[in-house]
Amino acid sequence: MEKNTITELSDGQIRIELEKSLFEKQAVFAAAYKYRNQCSIQIEPTDEKHVGVFFESNQIDSTELMEVIKKFQNEVLDQQHRRNLNKEFGRLREIIVEQAFSPVTNLEEKLNGK
Repeated sequence: MEKNTITELSDGQIRIELEKSLFEKQAVFAAAYKYRNQCSIQIEPTDEKHVGVFFESNQIDSTELMEVIKKFQNEVLDQQHRRNLNKEFGRLREIIVEQAFSPVTNLEEKLNGK
């Protein structure tokens, strides 16, 4: 497994490379959206296996920018984990919500995917 890398670029930007096999596009965009007011964030593919997330300071210093990047890394992991859980247990959650708001007469069939 390759390691996700952080690179300081000559133009003052900091780039994180994330593996596409580990992080879905929606998870990366959701994490970027959360930090959009703290710095400029640009997302673009760097090669077939990686996506680059470019951070540029708006009005914060480099120490604060690195803190935002650390928080972003945790957030993208959290967003991906949520997506994974939804894929695995999303249908069960839907059934529970449906049961909570209107009794289901065929609960056994729904649980068994019929």
